[in-house]
Amino acid sequence: MGQEQIDYVFDVSEVSGANRLMLLAIARRVDDQGVCAVSLVDLADDCAVQIYSARRTIRRLEERGEIATEFRRGAGNVNIYRMKNYRILNGIEKVVSKLPEIRYDIEP
Repeated sequence: MGQEQIDYVFDVSEVSGANRLMLLAIARRVDDQGVCAVSLVDLADDCAVQIYSARRTIRRLEERGEIATEFRRGAGNVNIYRMKNYRILNGIEKVVSKLPEIRYDIEP
């Protein structure tokens, strides 16, 4: 399902190294809307890194605007990762949807 996002990582994204590997790990799991539900542990395993390294890489991707993350608590600790949706038309990159602004409302 994530072939378009995988193509985006290889053809458009300017990230490299660990950032690219993590973005590919997310891209291979996304649905047609660019949404991926996976635990940080699974992403760390996919990239063969420690959890703290995976967390740091996720933060860098968020800072670059490549992904938005909605952290969830509970069974499985599955987080929601959203990638930008792109279409490449006649060699021109077109943003189909921008990342949503995620609010971190913390209840007292």
